[in-house]
Amino acid sequence: MRFKTYHILFLLLLLSAVALRSVPPAFAAVPSFGQIRRAIQQHIHLRVYQSTLADKIESRFTAHKTRIQDLMSRIESRIQKMKSAGTDTTLAENQLTTAKVDLDLAIASQSATVQKLHDLSNQKGKLSATERAEVKSDILGTQKSYVQVVKDLRLTIDAMKMAK
Repeated sequence: MRFKTYHILFLLLLLSAVALRSVPPAFAAVPSFGQIRRAIQQHIHLRVYQSTLADKIESRFTAHKTRIQDLMSRIESRIQKMKSAGTDTTLAENQLTTAKVDLDLAIASQSATVQKLHDLSNQKGKLSATERAEVKSDILGTQKSYVQVVKDLRLTIDAMKMAK
């Protein structure tokens, strides 16, 4: 941990007061070094917790996005194979287009939510109850968006099965 100039000056002032065994009246309400150290540790712990939470949520959403995009590409290649075999795949293609639109909405929601999380993690202190509720609703909204994409992909697969 880096000490800034005012930290060092404050510590020197406290040490000189202790050495003289007299504390000036202006510093009678000054917290002890242990209290200052605990406050700094709590602040650092809170910042680290909030930033790691934002990073974890971002990595989970990114993993969902990657898996869904891989699955979409596989489904698209299967539709192309079925189409080249002469099967009518218009319903499956329409469902896949709907899934792609919903995925774009989910990605937009994800980026907004992650940006909000990173902005809040850079704030000082704890989050208020309203901020926590907003973040939670944003995360749940993004999660529901990804669930909708999965439902669309299931409907696409069902349409492919019906087309066989």
